[in-house]
Parts: sequence; C-alpha cells; structure tokens
Amino acid sequence: MLKKIMLTVLTLGVLVAVSSTPAEAAVNIDGNGAKSWNRVKVEKKLKDIRSQFNHAHFDNDVDVDNETGDNEAKYNTGGDVEVNAEVAKADVEIENNANANLDESEGCGCPTEDVDVDITDNGAWSSNKVKLTTKVTSVHHQTNIAHIDNDVDVDNDTGDNKANGNTGGDVLVMSGDATATVKISNNANSNVMQ
Repeated sequence: MLKKIMLTVLTLGVLVAVSSTPAEAAVNIDGNGAKSWNRVKVEKKLKDIRSQFNHAHFDNDVDVDNETGDNEAKYNTGGDVEVNAEVAKADVEIENNANANLDESEGCGCPTEDVDVDITDNGAWSSNKVKLTTKVTSVHHQTNIAHIDNDVDVDNDTGDNKANGNTGGDVLVMSGDATATVKISNNANSNVMQ
C-alpha cells in the first residue's frame, strides 16, 4: 500500500504580513507488513522577530535682534546733512531630520528546507511513529517617537532717527530696511517596510 502526503506550511506575518517560501514535508509510507501501525506528525517552528525603535528630541531656540537707524543729526549750521541707515537683515533656517526606519527583508528569512519522511519496508505488526514540528512566526515592529520644539524670536527695528536744531541747509535722514526670513523644516517618523 502506497501513501504519499504533502504538507505545506505557509509563513504568516504577525502585525505585518510577510511572505516566505513555504516549507514542504513529503511523507512516504510504503511496503510495511500486515497490521503495522504507522503515525506521522509534522510540525515545524520558524521564527523571525525584528524591532526598530527611534526616539528623537529637538529643542531649537533662536533669538535674533536686528536694529538699524537710531541716528541723530543735530545743531548743524550752514550745510547740508544726510544720514543713511544701513539695512538690517536676518535669515534663520532650521532643518530637523530624525527617525527613519527601513526594513527591506524578503520573507521572514527563516530556514524553509523541505523535509522528506519515509516509513517503508517494515514487518508485520510494526509500530512506526514520526513527529515533525513546524511553526512560523514573523513579527516586525517599527516605532518612532519625535519631540520637536522650534522657538524662533526675531525682532527687527528700524528708524528712530532724529534731525533737529539744524540751520541753513537741507537735512536728509533715510532709514534702512529691516527684513527677516525664517524657514523651518521638520522631517520625522518615516517607516518603510518592503
């Protein structure tokens, strides 16, 4: 009497589905004597557990004070007076990059070799028992925690020029420009699983 049993164990992803090449077990029970007792139990344990954890904390505190002007032209006599204040310019750029997880695993990476079991050519009343265990566990964790605090304080001040008490001439007072540019870029907590 010939019996062929093909058992296929599939890989199952826990939390994240991950595929893998299945493990096969071929069981052959053949040519045994009368009233022989044959038992085959197939089980296989495969485990793949991966964890990625990132924790980032950014505290950017920027304080910029720009001032132009505050010039005085006083008590000039018999001539032209010209006061030109310079430009006050502030450029602040903050870039925060943190917490990138990349998992490019193919399948669970577990060994999945095929197994062949033969119970053949045993005598009458023989008792034959085979136990083969297969269990597949695939767990992938990706955790990111990011705390980002950007505190930017920019104070621009222009003007506050004074021209008084001048006699016999033209007085020209020009305040400069006060400009501020703030650019903040936060990139955090990126998970990629392929």
